[in-house]
Amino acid sequence: MAKNSLAIIGIGEVPTGTYPDRSRWDIIYETCMEAVGFAGIDKNDVEGVVAVAPQAQPEITAEISFGKIPEELGLKGCREVCMCNAGGASTSNCLRLAEQYIGSGMARIVLIPM
Repeated sequence: MAKNSLAIIGIGEVPTGTYPDRSRWDIIYETCMEAVGFAGIDKNDVEGVVAVAPQAQPEITAEISFGKIPEELGLKGCREVCMCNAGGASTSNCLRLAEQYIGSGMARIVLIPM
C-alpha cells in the first residue's frame, strides 16, 4: 500500500435492537471478528486497534484504552492501541490515525471498533 493511502477491507455490524442477553462486550467482539472475517484476514494480521471513546458507556472506556479489545480477541500481532475522542469527528479521526499507522509502517492492518 502506498504511503498515505487507506482501504477499508472489512466491516462488521449487529442488527439494530435490544439484546438483554448480550453484554456490550459480546457485541464489540462479534462485530470485530465479523470485520476480520469479512476482510479475509487472520486475526493475528491486525497490528493496531484505534477505537472511539464510548461516550454513552464511560465504564468501558478505561478497559478499551488499556487494550482489552486485542487481549480478549487474541490479536497476537497487535502492537498499537489508541483511543480517539474527538466528538463528532471521532470516526474520521480514527481513519486518519489508521492511515498514519499504515503510512509510517507502524501497522499494516488496523482494526477500528465503533
